Amino acid sequence: MPPKNKRQSTKKNKKKGNTTASNNEAPPNSNRSTKQYDVNEKDFLFPGGLPDNFHEYEDGRKKSIQASYTSVYTRYKKATREFVNFMIQNTPEWVAGNRNSVDFLLTAAEWMVENRFEIHANVMRDLKLAIRLRKRVGESLYGGGDVGHKYFIDILVFCWSHLLTLPRLKDKQRIQVESDENEKYTRNKNSYEALMFDEEDEDEAAFLIDEVPFPSVPVPRPKLQAEQQPWTIDELMKSDDRTDSILFLFALDDFMGAISYQYKSLAQNCSRHEQSTEIIEDLLEAATTANMTIQQVQQLEMEFITDHEHINTPYRMLSAIVLPEITFHTCQIVKNHGKEWTGRIEQDVFSFLGDCLECTFRNQEEKADALISDFCHRYEMNPSGFDEITKWVQGVFSITKMEVPLMAEIPILKKQLELAKSLGQNHKLPKSHTWLSNMEYIGGDRAIHHTLRLLQSFSKIIESTPNDKKILNRPGFFGPSPSRPERARKIHGDLDEYLMADILPQWFLMCRHGIIGQTNIPHEPELCPLFVLLRDYVQKPHKPVTWSLVFAVHALLTATLDAAPAYNVLMNMSDAVFQNYFQQLDHAFKFITKEKDTRLTASFAQNMGTVSFLKNLGLDKFGRKALWNPLCASTTLLTLSYFGNMEVGCALIDCRAQLRITLHLFHALKVLGLVREGQIPFLDILNQYFKSSRGVWEGPLPRRGEFVKRFWICFGMSATDSKQMSEEAKISILDRRIGNNTKQSWGRGKGRKMSPIEPSELLTSYRRICNRDFHDVVDKYHSDEQRARMKDTEIYGLAVRTNDTMDAIADENALLALNLPAVGLYLEQFVCSLFRVLQFDSMIDCNPSLMDEDRRPGYIMLFVLSVLGALDFAPDPESYEFVEHFPVGTVCESFMNSFFNSIPVDNLMWFQGTFGPDNTKPKLKLINGYRR
Repeated sequence: MPPKNKRQSTKKNKKKGNTTASNNEAPPNSNRSTKQYDVNEKDFLFPGGLPDNFHEYEDGRKKSIQASYTSVYTRYKKATREFVNFMIQNTPEWVAGNRNSVDFLLTAAEWMVENRFEIHANVMRDLKLAIRLRKRVGESLYGGGDVGHKYFIDILVFCWSHLLTLPRLKDKQRIQVESDENEKYTRNKNSYEALMFDEEDEDEAAFLIDEVPFPSVPVPRPKLQAEQQPWTIDELMKSDDRTDSILFLFALDDFMGAISYQYKSLAQNCSRHEQSTEIIEDLLEAATTANMTIQQVQQLEMEFITDHEHINTPYRMLSAIVLPEITFHTCQIVKNHGKEWTGRIEQDVFSFLGDCLECTFRNQEEKADALISDFCHRYEMNPSGFDEITKWVQGVFSITKMEVPLMAEIPILKKQLELAKSLGQNHKLPKSHTWLSNMEYIGGDRAIHHTLRLLQSFSKIIESTPNDKKILNRPGFFGPSPSRPERARKIHGDLDEYLMADILPQWFLMCRHGIIGQTNIPHEPELCPLFVLLRDYVQKPHKPVTWSLVFAVHALLTATLDAAPAYNVLMNMSDAVFQNYFQQLDHAFKFITKEKDTRLTASFAQNMGTVSFLKNLGLDKFGRKALWNPLCASTTLLTLSYFGNMEVGCALIDCRAQLRITLHLFHALKVLGLVREGQIPFLDILNQYFKSSRGVWEGPLPRRGEFVKRFWICFGMSATDSKQMSEEAKISILDRRIGNNTKQSWGRGKGRKMSPIEPSELLTSYRRICNRDFHDVVDKYHSDEQRARMKDTEIYGLAVRTNDTMDAIADENALLALNLPAVGLYLEQFVCSLFRVLQFDSMIDCNPSLMDEDRRPGYIMLFVLSVLGALDFAPDPESYEFVEHFPVGTVCESFMNSFFNSIPVDNLMWFQGTFGPDNTKPKLKLINGYRR
C-alpha cells in the first residue's frame, strides 16, 4: 500500500596495465576490479572550515514530540500464543486429549461448539491475525511451506469456522474481559503489537468472510498423513524463525514498493513540468517517503534482532529462508555422525550455513574452513560427518554463485558447465535471482540480495584501502562502461557498473574526506539516513552489512531505475537549484555588506558559516552521478531545505529583530487599511507563515491600541513594563513630544530576552520530518475497507504518515521556496533604509540617552515610539507627522511597497513555488538552461 500520489587495494603492474597475480589469486570481483590512487589533499579542503555550532541545533532546540509509534511487522506469534493458551485454559481438565499437541485445538474447538461456549472479540482477533499472516507466508514461497505449517494452518481455519458460530460474551462481561485483556497487553507490550486489530465490527467481519482463509461455514476436521506426527505446542512456538524472516522481507518489499511508486510519479511529473524547478517540491516529497521508510527499516531490524538474537545478519536470515533442505540434511548428518543430541539444532545449523553464505558474499570462501572445523568440533563429528558437512558447504557456495553472479563470473560459470558436459554430465546454467522471486520490489530483476553481494564485496576493498588513497573501478568489470543509468531496465546487471564504479567509490571518498565523514549534520537520522548508513559502512567495513544499509542502497538503485526516463533532467535540475541557493545567498550577502548602518554580529557570521558549509554536500569532485542521482539529490535538497534554509534560516532571518520590525509594521498598516492584501506578495507570504510564531507575536495578532505593547512583549519585556511603555508612547504621540520619556523607557529595554523563532511553529512538515511528530496525522486517502484490512500494519502507518507529510510540504511550498537567510539580509537592508528615511540618525544625535556603540537599540526605541505609537494612538495615523512633512502612515506604506516590490523574485525564491495572492507560480529566469 504505497503512499498516494496527490498529483498524478590491489597493486597493479604498470607494464601493459596487467594485474599482478599471486598464488592465492583473488576472486574476479574483489580488489582486482579496482585501482587505488593518491588523494589530492587540496581537493578536499572545506570552504569556510568546519562549523562549531552544529551541536546547538542538535541539542539546543527542544523537539516537539518524539513519536514512539510502533514500526513492527508482525504480531502473529503472540496472537497464536494467546489463542492457544485461551483454548487450552478454557477447556475442562476432564476433556480427553494431549494438551501438548496442536491436535488438542481441534478437540477444544469441538467441545466449545458442543457446549455453546461464549467467545469474546480478542480471541477471534488473535485467531484471525494468526491465520492471515501464516497463510500469506505459506502461499508465497517454496510450495506453500512445510507440512507442519500447512497442517497447523488447517487447524486454525477449522477453529475459525467453528468458533464463528458461537455466541459472543454479553456486553457487560465483554467490556470487563476486554479491559482485563487490554491491561494485560499493555503490561506485556512488545514490538509485535502493531498488527493487532481494534474491536471487530460488522463491516470488517463482512470483509473477512469473503476471504478464502476465512470460511463462513464449518469445515471438516483436517488430518495428517499416517506416517507424520503433529507438532507439540513447544515445537510450534520455536518453529517460526523462517516465517518471521519471510514476514520481515515482505515488509521490506512493501516499503520498497512505496519508494518505487514515489519515484515513478516523480518521473511522470517531471515530464509535465517542462523542465521547471517546480519539480523540486516533488523531489522533497520523494525524499520524505524514502527517509521515513529507511527509518522504519532500521527500527524494524533492531526489533527483529532483539527477538531473534541468532539471526543477526542478512545471511543467517537468507539461510533460514532459502536453505531449508540443506538445513534438514545438515541436521541429519549431525544426528548420524555427531554426539547424541536431544534438542532442536535447526537454529544452530542455519546460523552456521548463514555464516558460510557470508563467506561467499565476501568472496572469502577460504574462511569457511574455520567455520566447518568449529561446527564439527562443537558437535564432536566423526571424519565421515566432517566430509559430508564440507560437501554441503561447497554446495552452498555453488548455489550462491549461481543465484547472484556478477558479470565477470558468468563466463567462468559457463566454462564450468561446458567442462561438466564434456565429462558426460548434462547440466544447464540455472536461472539466477530466484530466491525472492515472489517479492516484486526486492526479488527477481530487482533482487536485493544481489545488492547485498555487491556491498559486501566492496567492503573488502574499503578495508584494504589506506586513508590517503581513493578507489577507481576497472572500467567494464561489472558491466558496460560508462554506465548509462537512464537506460536501465532492471537493477541487477544494468546498474552494477553504476553502483560499483560511480556511486560507492565516490561515497567512499565523501565518507572519509567529505562533509559526511568529517562532521555529523544536525537531524541527519531524519534528513539523510542514507548518508549516515553509508558513513557507518565506510568506517566499519569489517562488519557484515546490515539490512538497513542494503535497503537504503537498494532504494537508491530503485529510485534510479524508476526515475530513469527523467534521470538526466533531474540530475541537472537538482544541481542547478542547489548551486542557485548559494548564489542567491552570496548575492544578498554582498548587498548587505554595503549597508553602512548594519552591524553583523558574531552569531550572524557563525550561522551564515553553518549554512554556507552545507555547500560541501554538492562539491563536483565527488561525482555528479553519486551526488545528483534521484535519491541522493532529493536527500541533499531536503537537508538543505529543512536544516540549512528553515532551521538556520529562522536564526538568521531575525538576528537583529528585522523580521519582527517588518512584520509588526506591515500588520499595523494592514489593520489600518493602508496596505491591502496582495499589494506586497512577499510580505503576505511571511505574514501568513510567521503568524503562528511565538517569537514574532507571543499570542494572537494585535489589534489597534495593542501594537506598541505587543511589540515590547515580543521584544522580551514583561507584560507590566510593556504596558507602561505603551502608555508612555500614547502620551508622547498625543502630546507630540517624542523623546521626553526615552531615557526611562530605554532603561526598561535593556537586559531583555527574546523568544527564538522555532521552525516547528511555522511548518507542519518540519515537525513531521525533523521532530518525528505524528500525533495529529489524518488519513485522507484510504477507504474503510483498506483501513479495516491494513490499519495496524507497518505499511499502512507509513503511508498515512508520508501522505500527511507530503500534503504539508505542498501546503507550505511558498515558505519552503523562499531563501530565508537571503530574505533575512533583505529585511535588514529594508530596516536600515527605513530608519534613514525616517531620519532617526538626527534624532539619536539629539538624544544622548539613545547613544550606544550599536545604534540599533536606539533606532528600535524611536521606531516603536514614533511609528508604531503613531499607528496605535494618533487620531489620523496616515497623516500624523513626528517630523515635518513626513506623514508616518503614508511614508511607511510607500517605502515598504516600493522596496519589496522592487526586489526580483529570483533573488528570494531558490526554486519555483507559489507566490502572490492567487498562489501563482511565477516563471523564473533561466540558469544553466533551466528555469529556477
